[in-house]
Amino acid sequence: ERGIFGIIKDVNAKDDPVIFDALTTPRETIFSNVLVNDQTPHWIGDGRATPDEGFNFSGNWSKGKKDKDGREIPHAHPNARYTLRIEELNNADPNLHNPDGVPVHGIFYGGRDSDTMPPVIESLDWEHGVFIGASIESETTSATLGDEGVVRASNITGSSLAFTSLIIPKIPLS
Repeated sequence: ERGIFGIIKDVNAKDDPVIFDALTTPRETIFSNVLVNDQTPHWIGDGRATPDEGFNFSGNWSKGKKDKDGREIPHAHPNARYTLRIEELNNADPNLHNPDGVPVHGIFYGGRDSDTMPPVIESLDWEHGVFIGASIESETTSATLGDEGVVRASNITGSSLAFTSLIIPKIPLS
């Protein structure tokens, strides 16, 4: 990978200022399933006023538009995404393209766990860090199939499975 991608829902100036700046100033960015109005993308939770009309995943959209089953269509999809080069972020490391690489002093890995674990845990050593990573639980999101907010045992492989391009065999847990 040469950049970042992610769910754009709730990316806003207060909580994600670096990414928000990259998404709201002119640069090369790919958006999917957002509302476009006056050449400006809008998404759920962006902290800005939602236009009354535009073009989104349903085609021409206006506030109150309904689908064939009579449900109101949101201005953007909950699973809307963005993709951009890492160089587009104003906090990209100056050694990003250093052919000698950079020293690794830590590895960050996370899941979505709103009620069990603290947001950050420091391991005792590398082996303990691997153990912590292998025992992560993660809540499902709009990026996964099924209901949102369901906590699943989701070790390093499991929490990334939906985003893995390789076939990983299912290993039964005993």
